[in-house]
Amino acid sequence: MRLFRKKPEEKEKDNASPGSEVIIMEVEGMTCNHCRHSVENAASSVEGVDSASVDLGEKKPAVSGKDTDIEKIRSNISSLGYEVKN
Repeated sequence: MRLFRKKPEEKEKDNASPGSEVIIMEVEGMTCNHCRHSVENAASSVEGVDSASVDLGEKKPAVSGKDTDIEKIRSNISSLGYEVKN
C-alpha cells in the first residue's frame, strides 16, 4: 500500500484537527459517487479517523485522524471489493 503523508502546512489547508495526520491512499475500482461514498464510509468507520474524502478522478482517498489503524482502513476498503494499491 502506498501512503502519502502531507506536510504540516498542507494539513492546515485541509482544516485537519491539530495533531492529526493526513494519509492519502491509492484505490482502484472506484467509478462513481456511490463508490466514493462507500469508501469514505469504510474509512470513517475506523476508530481515530476524523474525516475521509475521496478524489474520485485521482482514485485517492484522503483520511485524517490521530492514531489511526491504517491496516484496518485498508481492510475495510478491500472488503468492499476495491483494490488498495501497494
